[in-house]
Amino acid sequence: MARRGNGARPVPAMPLEGIRVLDFGRAAQVPYAAQVLGDFGADVIKIEARDGGIRGAPPALAGSGQPKLYQGRGDGLAYRLSLNRNKRSLILDLKTATGKDVIRRLAKVSDVAMENFRPGVMDRLGLGYEALRQLNPRLIYVAGCGFGATGPMAQRPGGDLPIQAMSGLAAITGHPEGPPTLIGTHVADMNGAMYVVAGVLLALLARERGGTGQRVDVNLLESTFALQSIELMAYWLAGSNPARVPQGHSEFSANYYLYQCQDGRWVSVCALDWERFLAILDCADLIGDPRYDTNIKRVACREELATRFAPIFRTKTSQEWLRLFIEEDWQCAPVLGYEELSRDPQAVHNRSWARGQHPDLGEVTMVNIPIHLERTPGRIERAAPTMGQHTEEVLKLAGYSKEEQKALRAQGVV
Repeated sequence: MARRGNGARPVPAMPLEGIRVLDFGRAAQVPYAAQVLGDFGADVIKIEARDGGIRGAPPALAGSGQPKLYQGRGDGLAYRLSLNRNKRSLILDLKTATGKDVIRRLAKVSDVAMENFRPGVMDRLGLGYEALRQLNPRLIYVAGCGFGATGPMAQRPGGDLPIQAMSGLAAITGHPEGPPTLIGTHVADMNGAMYVVAGVLLALLARERGGTGQRVDVNLLESTFALQSIELMAYWLAGSNPARVPQGHSEFSANYYLYQCQDGRWVSVCALDWERFLAILDCADLIGDPRYDTNIKRVACREELATRFAPIFRTKTSQEWLRLFIEEDWQCAPVLGYEELSRDPQAVHNRSWARGQHPDLGEVTMVNIPIHLERTPGRIERAAPTMGQHTEEVLKLAGYSKEEQKALRAQGVV
């Protein structure tokens, strides 16, 4: 049902309106997945410990030279603001009998429970899948973890760094003569989050058809394997590890690369027309050269060719090269840092950045919702909450009277 927004203009209902989610997530995987559900209308209740369960803020936010907004807040602020919008917050001690009862009462009026503790933690608390499904057979229970719900590494703590390392991702990244290299973002965590979202949506669809909930397991290791499906298939076909390449991908040569230009800026180019690429670079002597007449040969000589092309790119500015490549309708783009991309015309046109009001910090900028639905778009209705901001309304939802709420506060449960 459409709701009324400002004035008489109807606000379309979002796809997940009426779906309530209990978010027990820590770190990034499950919290980001829950945020995506909240962006599309789910009522997400974040159940958190007093410390927030958040790892320390990245160093980029902790230095004394940072904006005043961040000074004195190097305690996971970036995590909290980027992973928890469109949620309500309830601080709750899950180790107490009374705290567990709060969860049981909330589970009865919820559709999804999501957690990424080590396997077995919620079971030992008496709040695992089997316990909660007895209270609500329609409940969908999502368990995220690092290495798998069972197996020899199930009880090992798993996060982005060890998963990049163990999944093969670090091994195929970096300079051929250098060490394995981590990708400079939480790629395993965030990719794993999207598989959690997919699992929730699939389970909701199955529930509509079958009437009952189910358990959904998503681990970071397998999610990161899936991220490398092409490279792993190439390994199985070839029988050997893909070469680590300093730029681009192992299946392409120096015509799929990053180059520095005359103005010091870098550009990316994907020129799949080899001969045309050579003509534009004024390297006609290489056309037809039997050393480079197949892609397999060119891949084997990638560094040799890149060394030949690098000084040529320094003869023109980045804009000059980009104009040439755009005329050829090739994939190409400048290499942008965060300061530049924050004002990039395409990003601005896409409305890639959103602003919202935080109860303590005032107006904050955040990454906007990247999924665009024509009829039922997502909305950012609240920035990340302060810890425990919605305690009273969540307890009221669970059926606690004001007197009972006071007792919970006095016991330190909430």
